[in-house]
Amino acid sequence: MSESCDCCTTSAARVPMSTANRPGLSALGYRIGTYASFVEAMRAELSQFDLPGLKTREPGDPAIALLDAWAMVADVLTFYQERIANEGFLRTAVERRSVLELAILAGATLRPGVSASVNVAYTLDQNSAATIPPGSRVQSLPAQNQLPQMFEVSDSLDARAAWNNLAPRLTRPQILDAKVQTMIYAAGLSTNLKPNDPLLVITSDPIVRTVAAVEPEPPQARTKITLFSHDAQKQPNMGNAVPPASRITNFVALLEPLAKPPAALPAVPLDIDRRLPLAFAPDSGTVPLMVRLLKPAARTQFFDALRHATVAPPPGGSVHAFRVKAAPFGHNAPLKPVTDETGIVIGSEEWPLSDAVAIRVVISPKTRRGRDTGAGADMEEVFGRPHKSVLVQIACGSEKASLSFDLPNATSTFQVGRWEVVATFDDRTFTLKFDEFAWSCEIRLPGESTILTVDTNGQRAFEIPIGHAAENATGGERLRVSTMHGLAIDREAPIAVKREAPIVPHPWKVIDLDAAYDQIVPNSWVVIDFGKPRDFPEPRRPVITQVVDVHKVSVAKYGITGRVTRLHLEDDWLDENDLMLSAVRGVSVLAQSERLELAEAPIEAEVSGDTIELADFYGDLPIGRRLIVEGERTDINATSGIKGAELVTVMGAEVLPKDGDPASYPGERVHSRLKLASPLGYRYKRGTVVIHGNVAAVTHGETKREVLGSGDASRATQRFTLRQGPVTHLASSTPNGTKSTLEVQVNGVLWTKVNSFTDAGPFDRCYITQTDETDKTTIIFGDGVNGMRLPTGQENVTASYRVGLGSEGNVSTGAISQLATRPFGVKAVASPLSASGGVDRDIIDQGKSNIPRATIAMDRLISVEDYAAFASLFGGVGKAAAIAVPGHRPFVYLTVAGPTWQDNKVSQHDNLRQALAQAGDPSILFRIDTCELMLLIVAARITVASGRTWSNVEPDIRAALIERFGYERRELGQSIALSELIAAIQGVPGVAAVNVNMFDSLCGSDVDLDSSLRQKLASLEAAPVASSIEVQPVRIDPATLRPLPAQLAFLSAELSDTLILSEVVP
Repeated sequence: MSESCDCCTTSAARVPMSTANRPGLSALGYRIGTYASFVEAMRAELSQFDLPGLKTREPGDPAIALLDAWAMVADVLTFYQERIANEGFLRTAVERRSVLELAILAGATLRPGVSASVNVAYTLDQNSAATIPPGSRVQSLPAQNQLPQMFEVSDSLDARAAWNNLAPRLTRPQILDAKVQTMIYAAGLSTNLKPNDPLLVITSDPIVRTVAAVEPEPPQARTKITLFSHDAQKQPNMGNAVPPASRITNFVALLEPLAKPPAALPAVPLDIDRRLPLAFAPDSGTVPLMVRLLKPAARTQFFDALRHATVAPPPGGSVHAFRVKAAPFGHNAPLKPVTDETGIVIGSEEWPLSDAVAIRVVISPKTRRGRDTGAGADMEEVFGRPHKSVLVQIACGSEKASLSFDLPNATSTFQVGRWEVVATFDDRTFTLKFDEFAWSCEIRLPGESTILTVDTNGQRAFEIPIGHAAENATGGERLRVSTMHGLAIDREAPIAVKREAPIVPHPWKVIDLDAAYDQIVPNSWVVIDFGKPRDFPEPRRPVITQVVDVHKVSVAKYGITGRVTRLHLEDDWLDENDLMLSAVRGVSVLAQSERLELAEAPIEAEVSGDTIELADFYGDLPIGRRLIVEGERTDINATSGIKGAELVTVMGAEVLPKDGDPASYPGERVHSRLKLASPLGYRYKRGTVVIHGNVAAVTHGETKREVLGSGDASRATQRFTLRQGPVTHLASSTPNGTKSTLEVQVNGVLWTKVNSFTDAGPFDRCYITQTDETDKTTIIFGDGVNGMRLPTGQENVTASYRVGLGSEGNVSTGAISQLATRPFGVKAVASPLSASGGVDRDIIDQGKSNIPRATIAMDRLISVEDYAAFASLFGGVGKAAAIAVPGHRPFVYLTVAGPTWQDNKVSQHDNLRQALAQAGDPSILFRIDTCELMLLIVAARITVASGRTWSNVEPDIRAALIERFGYERRELGQSIALSELIAAIQGVPGVAAVNVNMFDSLCGSDVDLDSSLRQKLASLEAAPVASSIEVQPVRIDPATLRPLPAQLAFLSAELSDTLILSEVVP
C-alpha cells in the first residue's frame, strides 16, 4: 500500500526485546522496550486487518494519543524494572542501600571506617598536678574549608607540671684547660670584650689567651668567646664566616632518611623487658623510689633535696678579663746623659732601674818627681812606698768610701766603708772581688810584654797595648780602663779600672705604673708582659701574679716625675738580669682584672639512640610512660630545618652521676638519664629537642548520650535509631579491625552487641545494629526466642556512643590546640604528631569487591588465600595479596595497600598482626609488607568529533581515565594494556580519534638511586609506546629467593603532568 497515512505498514520493532546479558557486564540490559519501540509496535498493530477503519496516524487523534500514553507508561515501568534488576546484583548495583542489603544476605557488612588517633601533649600550670580523665575533649583548629574535629582522651593520664618538658641536658660544667681551650662560655651578654683582648685562664698552669671572636647568645643568656690557638695567637684570616650552601642536586638522597620510620613501640607497657639487674642497680630510678617509700617523714622533700644536691666538687679554675692596660713608670723616659770629667755631655746611656754603683781601682807604682816628655809637665815624686799601691773608691747612690793599701803578698780582706773587698796579688796578677756587687776584676800587669789584660767576672774584657785607652760596656755596665802614657821613668804607668754598673733593683715585687689607676684593688690579677725583645729569639714568659697592696705615690727618677699607682705583687716580676730601664721599656701591664662568671658549656652531641640524658632529676617518672620527642632532625644530609617527632616508651630512668664515675664533670648535680624501650628512629639537634612528658592518646570522635526510648516486653524486635551518626569505630585487633564505641544499657545494665541473633538464646541480653546509606544506625533487640526482649520500662533504654570518624580526622601536626574540656590545672594542649589511621567508610566499589571475600575467610585462616581475604576486610587496609614462601621455615608473605595512595602505609599493622595470629594457626609464620606503587605516565593526542569543543571534552576524558585507572579501581598486580587505555578514551562521548604517544610508568624502585631515576626519566621520551605495562604480583625473587611485594599501578589525579592530553585538529 502506498497511502501516506502509513496505516498498512507492519512494524519492524521487536517487542519485547531480549533481556539476555553476557557475563562480566557492569550494567544489565533488562528493558523489553523503550518509548520509541513501544509506540512503533502499537502503531503497527493498528494496521492489522481486523481494524480496517482506523487509518489515521495523527498525534492529535484520541486513539493515537492513547497509544502514546501507554508507551510512556511502559517506558517508565521498564526503566525502573531494569534499575531494580541491576540493584539485585552485586556487580551492577549502584545504590549504597542495595549493596548494604546484598551484604546482609551474604552475612557481611560494609566496613564502617576507622577513627583517627594521635598522641597529644598537655601543658600544666606551674607547680600543678592533675588527672586527665578518659573522655576529656580536645579540638583541632580547622584549616581553610575544613571543620573543627573533636578528639577524646582514651585512658586516664596522671599529669604534672614538671613533666611538661623533660628537657634534655643542653650544657655541662666547663672544664678549663688553659692551653688547649678554644671556647669559653661566659654568663651574660655584656662581657665588654672584643677581638684581640687578653684573657687570663687560671688553672694549675695559668696562661694568657687572646680573644678571637665574641658572640653573644641571647637565648641562652651567655656569650661565646672564641680563643686563638695557644701556638699561634694572632689574628687569623676570617674569610667567609659561613661557606655558601651547596646546591642540592641529588634530591633522591633525601628520600631514605625521610622515609625512615620512627621509634618502634611495645604494644603495651607490659611488653617492656624489665630485668632484675637493671631494675635494682644502684643507679636505677627504682632505688630512690624505694628509699622514699620506706622513709615517710622525708617523702615530700626527698626528691627536691636530691635534685639540688651537688655530687662532685665545683670546677676549678677561673677566667679573668683585664680592664686596664698600663706600662711601668719610666717606660718613655729619655736616655741618661753621659758627661766627661768636666761635666760636658758627651753622649747618652740607658738608666739603671735602681741606683748605680761606681768602683774605681787604681794601681800605681812608687812615684817620684819626673817630667812628662810628651807634655813637659812636672810630676811630684813621692818616696817611701816600697811597693806598688792600690786605691779603691766606691760610690753607691749617696754613699761613698775609699781606701788605699799596698799590694798584698797574699789574699787579704779590706773594709772600704761598709763594703768588703778581697784582694789578691800573685805573679803580676792582681785580683779584687766585690761580693756584694757580684763583680770581680783581674788585672795582669805588663812585664816583658807591653800587653795589659783585664778580666771581669772571669771573662776577658780587655786586651790592649800599653799607652792606649779603651772602653767597653756589657750587661748594662760602663767600664773604662786607662793608662798614663808618656812617662819617662821605668815605663811604669798607673793603671786605672773604673766600673759603673746598676744595682739590682730591690725589692723585685714592687712595680710603679705609668699613671694613677683608681680601680685596681688588692687580690686582683696582674699580668706583666715583656713582649719579645730584639736580642732574644724567644719571648720572655709573662709574669702572672696577684696584687697584695696598692698605693698612690709620687715618683721622681729617670729624669721625670709623676703621681702613679704602686703595686705590691705576690711574686717577683724582675730578676737579677733586669738592671737597666731598657729591660722594661717594652713591658705592658694588664691590671684591674674582672672575673668572668662562667656559663655551662653546650653539649654538641646529637640526641639519638635509646638513652637521653636529662637536665633535671625525675625520680618518679613511671616505667612504661609514653613520651613524645620532637626537634630538628640532623640525619638528613644537605638540608636543615626538617622537624621530626616520635612517640617513645620509658623503660627506666637512671640516676646520674654514678658513684665513682670518672666521666663525671666537676660541679655535677643529680639528674636523670632516660632509658627507652627502643632506640629513636631519628637523630635530633640537641638544642631544639623538646620531650613532652604529659602525653595522652586521643581518638577522633565526640561522645553523645541519649535516651532511646522505653522497652515493651509485649513487642518483639524493638528498634531504635540513633539521632546522630556516623558512630565512631576505633582501631582494634578484632577480625574486622574495628571496635564500635556504641554502648547500650537497659535499666542500667549493659547489653552486648552481636553480629546476628543466630546463636542467641531467649535470655541473652544482646542486640544487633544496622547502618543505612545515610550512616544512621538502628539498634534491634531480640524477639524472645533469639535474643531477649526488652523489659517494659519508662525511658529505660539508653545509649552512649561517639560521633565522628574517617579521613577528616587525619589532622596535620599542630592542628589540635584547643581544650574543649579543661581539667583543673591544665593550661594547654598541643599535637606534635599528625593524626593518622582515619579511614572513610567503604565506598560502593570497595563493598562490591569485599563482600565476596567475606565468605572466604569466615574469621579463620587455613589457606594462603584466606590470609589475603582476611587482610582485605580488615579496617584500614585497602587491598591485600599473599603467597606462601617455601624454605627451612616456610611462611606466608602478605602484601597490603592502604585505603588511599596518600596513606599507602597501613597504620594498623600491629592490630592486623594480632588479628592474624588469633585467627590463624599459631605454628604458621607470616610477614606483612607494604606494596610498591607505580605511577602511570600517559600522553595522548585526541581528535574531537565535529560539533564538540576541546574545552568540554578534555575534562570528561581526564575524569574517565582517573575513574578507570585511579588507585581505588586498581588491584595489586593488575597489569594495564594499551588497548584498555585507548578504549577508555574512545568511550568518552565526543572523541573521534586517539593517538597515544607515551604509555609508561615510574615505580618506587626507580627512585631508590639518583642514577636510576635519571636513567628512567631519560628513557621516557625516547622509549616506544609499550603495548602493556606489566605490574608484578607478590612474588619470589629467583636470584635471592626472597619475597617481593606486589606492585600497584594507578593514575594520579593530583599530578596533572602524568596525564598530558592535547588536541589534534584535523
